[in-house]
Amino acid sequence: MKRLVPFALALVLLFGLSATSPALAQERTVELAVGGQYPLMSRLIEADQDLGWHVRLGLRMKPRMWLNFSWETLSTTDDLGLHGDVDFDFYGIGTTFVLSGEEGFRLLALLNAGAGDITFDNPRASDYSKPSDSRIDFWYEAGFGALFDRNEKFVFRFAVTYRRISPKHPNLVMDGSRGMIVPSFDIAYRF
Repeated sequence: MKRLVPFALALVLLFGLSATSPALAQERTVELAVGGQYPLMSRLIEADQDLGWHVRLGLRMKPRMWLNFSWETLSTTDDLGLHGDVDFDFYGIGTTFVLSGEEGFRLLALLNAGAGDITFDNPRASDYSKPSDSRIDFWYEAGFGALFDRNEKFVFRFAVTYRRISPKHPNLVMDGSRGMIVPSFDIAYRF
């Protein structure tokens, strides 16, 4: 929860700044998105993952630029050989740029960065080999996507990004930084 406070303060500051500028307030659109992703990481780490999901809050800063705040979670199921699970939580900030296109279909470029947590849930907590939780010091991703917005209120987005994750300490799942391809989709409501 402590890590969400700076995130929330930045959001309040941005809404406050945009409300003071009449030109920016007139262009402002807020979108709330929910979606899923499947990072192609099973061969890079010692775990098999499930489908992950995310929540994204976007604020239009310019007609072709969005500022995004995101939270994403990804889990594994009993695949460490220790009868335990691993949960990855990512939170960050990013931008989306509209490269080309008109209403209905647009091509996007995405840049995101943030931090996170790796949490091990092992029922055999007394086991000497129980891995300890770890922080994700830094992650970033960059990629491209497509936006389908035939309706003023609902938007569908598909993206493929390259993501790099750097854990604070090597652990049972990640012994160092790892890069992966992340296909994702979401549906957003604009208000």
